[in-house]
Amino acid sequence: MRYLRRINVVAAAACLAIFHSPDNRELRVEIQHIQAVRPADAAQQSLAPGTGAIIYVGSQKFGVIESAAEVDQIIKDCITDGEAQ
Repeated sequence: MRYLRRINVVAAAACLAIFHSPDNRELRVEIQHIQAVRPADAAQQSLAPGTGAIIYVGSQKFGVIESAAEVDQIIKDCITDGEAQ
């Protein structure tokens, strides 16, 4: 059982989440590098139209069309492999 848990932790750490930029390009991010997610309306800067959230990855910021709640759900689904918790 411990061995299986370790595999799940490693799989979650290597999980690649897919988001979408305002220009409809895919943005793939390993979730362990995501430091914060903020709603676009909380930003104190001008953003591209259609930006729903900002994902902070290291010193970089990425605007995505998904809302902060959708980003959180994508991250959770990535960790749990889509299974209900």
